[in-house]
Amino acid sequence: MSLPSFKNPELLTRALTHSSYLNEHPEIEPLDNERLEFLGDAILDFIVAGWLYRKYPDFDEGRLTSIRAAFVRAEKLSELANQIGLGEHLRLGKGETASGGRTRQALLADAFEAMVYGRPYRERIEIASAIKEIKKKSGSQFDPKVVEAFLRIIKKINTKIYLKENKH
Repeated sequence: MSLPSFKNPELLTRALTHSSYLNEHPEIEPLDNERLEFLGDAILDFIVAGWLYRKYPDFDEGRLTSIRAAFVRAEKLSELANQIGLGEHLRLGKGETASGGRTRQALLADAFEAMVYGRPYRERIEIASAIKEIKKKSGSQFDPKVVEAFLRIIKKINTKIYLKENKH
């Protein structure tokens, strides 16, 4: 599967560019994905935190934080990145590539977060809607399978976006 297109292709290029690539290509404007990753991380945290806050009004901050971490941990985000083939599109330096960077969990999670920020606002709203859908299905107690349901719904959103953008 190819990556969804971006209205601003420079954002996509930046989201896919690791700092190791820039170290080997000094002629390129020094914009890697780290700042976009910072914003994408904040967006995911905000969406999940808001849902958890409403879903579990009796949970304390520590418990809410633990549950949020289960949703947005690198392992889960790298699974999403693998589902859309993100690793093969990353712009990495030779050393990072040779050391397995295209499959490195943390690197994939960071690039996925960078792409979340780069997506249009309406698609960020679709992610929030996916979380609301999970809310309906999860009942009154937190179920560890909720994280897996979240991944499946996000995959459906990515597939829907891909199909919409690749109509003939």
